[in-house]
Amino acid sequence: MSEVIGVVAVLVVAALVVVLWRLISAQYDAAHGGQRRSPTPKPRRRTSTMLPPDDDPEFLAELAKRTRRDDDKP
Repeated sequence: MSEVIGVVAVLVVAALVVVLWRLISAQYDAAHGGQRRSPTPKPRRRTSTMLPPDDDPEFLAELAKRTRRDDDKP
């Protein structure tokens, strides 16, 4: 029987906390004109992709040199 009383007491305390929270929230909204802070907007993702210049002869020569050098390493 005492277990049931303990569970009921916990539920009553939880209900009181929720009611008080809602009451305080309503008073806060009324005092501030019903305006809450808006959530921070997420930063926009960059949509441009950086691609290597495939038609640049200097880039292609450097790329070929690096790949040959990497292939020669043990």
